[in-house]
Amino acid sequence: MSNTFLKQIIGCVLADANVLLHEVAVILPNRRARRLLLQGLHHAGGGKPMFVPEIFPMEEFVAWLSPLKVVDAVTQLLRLHELTRNFPGGRFETHQLLSWGTAFLKDISDMDMQLQDVPACLREFADAAKFEIPFGKEEMSETDRERILFNDLLADIYLQYKELLQTRKEAYEGMIYRDCAEHISEYAHNLPFKRLIFAGFYALSPSELEIIYYLKEHFHTEIYFDIDPFYCHIAEEAHLPYRERETSFFISRNCEKLGLDPKKLLFNEQNFASIPKKVSIVATSKNMRQIYGAIREVERIKAQKTPGSDGLVDMSDTAVVLADENLLLPSPISLTM
Repeated sequence: MSNTFLKQIIGCVLADANVLLHEVAVILPNRRARRLLLQGLHHAGGGKPMFVPEIFPMEEFVAWLSPLKVVDAVTQLLRLHELTRNFPGGRFETHQLLSWGTAFLKDISDMDMQLQDVPACLREFADAAKFEIPFGKEEMSETDRERILFNDLLADIYLQYKELLQTRKEAYEGMIYRDCAEHISEYAHNLPFKRLIFAGFYALSPSELEIIYYLKEHFHTEIYFDIDPFYCHIAEEAHLPYRERETSFFISRNCEKLGLDPKKLLFNEQNFASIPKKVSIVATSKNMRQIYGAIREVERIKAQKTPGSDGLVDMSDTAVVLADENLLLPSPISLTM
C-alpha cells in the first residue's frame, strides 16, 4: 500500500460522520498495512487521543468470524500424529510423519482455501502416483506397496483429520477460510460493525471472494483496490501488455466475482510514475542474513539523511520488503521504522 493510497483510505474512513469510528472495521491484506493505517489515523487526528476503527488483516478477520480456533503448526502435527499413530506402515512413524506431515497440512490448507474437493484431489493424486512404479515390473517391492497404501489412505486421513479438529473446535488456516465461506450467512449475523472496508487486495482466493461477496450484498461494505496503470490497467482500451499483467487479471476477476464495475473503481492514479523513488535490491541467502542485510541497508540510507530539530532521522519514506513477512517480528527494523 503506497502512502497516497493509504491517505485516501484514511479519508474514506473519516468521511462518514454518521458512523462512529469504533463501529467501522477495516480489513487489509496483511499485518504490515495495519501499522501504517494506525499511524496515518493518528496523524490525521492531529496526534490527539481518538477512537479508531477495528483493523484486521484478512486472516484475523476470518478467524474472528469463525467459531473454530486456528492452532499453530506444531499442534497441527501433534493432532495428525494422534490420528495416524496406529496406522500400518513405516510412513506413519514419528520421524517419517515430521517429513510428509508438514507438506500434507500445507497442501490441504491451500486446497481448502481454494474450495476444492480435497478428497477427490487426493484420490486422483493416489491414482496418478501409481504410474511412478516402473511399467512392466514383474514384482513390486515392499517400498512400492507401502507407497501405494499410503497414498490410498490420504483422502481418508484428510476426512478423519478434519473431523478430529472439529470435535476440538480447532482448525488450520485453510479450514477456517472454508468454514467461513460455507457458513458466512450464519456467522455474519454476529458482526457488531455498521461499516466494513476492504482495502488493498489483489489476488483473492475463492473462499475470500465468497465471504466478501456476501458481506457486500448484505452489509454496508466498501471495496477499494490500489490501482496504478504501471502494473494494472483494466480499461477496455488498455494496451495488450497491460491486460496480460497478473494484477490486471486478478482485479478484473475480482470485479466479475464481486459484481463491481471496473470502470468505476476508485484510486486509479499514476503514483509509480509521478512519485520519485529509489529501489535497492539486496540479495542474500537464508532468513537471518536477510534481516542483517536489511539492517545494513537501512543504516546506510539513514546515514545519508539529515537529522531533524529533535535529532531524529525521518525514515517514514523508506520501506523494507522482506521475502517472508514472518521475518518482520524478529527483525529490529520493525521497531524503528
